[in-house]
Amino acid sequence: MTLDPKQLVFLAVVAVLTGLFVIYRRKIVEWLLENRWGGGPRPPSHPLPSNDATILRRKRRATVVQS
Repeated sequence: MTLDPKQLVFLAVVAVLTGLFVIYRRKIVEWLLENRWGGGPRPPSHPLPSNDATILRRKRRATVVQS
């Protein structure tokens, strides 16, 4: 059983596309996750600031002026 030229071309295209998918699968998955519907903005790539409310809301000490 021999393959027709159309079948050979189809198999070659499928092989190339499969190879490209295997090589670039991480980039493809990242692109899909970034561009999905209703995804919203990306999470920050830096750590979030800690809660510093205790430092900002504390009472300051009265300064003593000596003369």
